[in-house]
Amino acid sequence: MFDDVHCESNGWSPAFYQTGPDNLPIFTEAGFDSLCIGHEAIVDVRNFSLSGNSKQSIRTALNKLNKNGFPWAGSTRVTFGRVSS
Repeated sequence: MFDDVHCESNGWSPAFYQTGPDNLPIFTEAGFDSLCIGHEAIVDVRNFSLSGNSKQSIRTALNKLNKNGFPWAGSTRVTFGRVSS
């Protein structure tokens, strides 16, 4: 199924993203571990805000990322254009 010679020769560990629950047994049988890193969400971007006490932890995390060299993470202002159907 998977030839990890390239990963091993570079000192890397193979990773698979968005494999889906139906394929989990294939990877488990091949000796890989699983880790859920998120779920999909629908966000009303017209009304989304990081203001207020309930969003303080998100603002703090973004500020830490920004201070540690990820300036894109500090941007909470997003401009959306019109989406045509």
